[in-house]
Amino acid sequence: MVVVVAVVVVVVEAVAAVVAAAVLVVVLVVVLVAAVVVVVVAERLASDPLPAAVFGAAVFGSADFGWVSSWALNSSWE
Repeated sequence: MVVVVAVVVVVVEAVAAVVAAAVLVVVLVVVLVAAVVVVVVAERLASDPLPAAVFGAAVFGSADFGWVSSWALNSSWE
């Protein structure tokens, strides 16, 4: 009986280790794909002004990003 319990415990731990490794691989693949998508989108926004303007209008309500740099240059931190 003790041997059966020991074998069951070993098998359960082995299955748990395999499942944990599989979950880790899936998470790493998802993170890698997300990073590639972010890089591709950033390159597209940087190379083509129209998607950048659409993105700016959708996110910030304005397609003009110039106010960010002018505010940063003209603002006082004192």
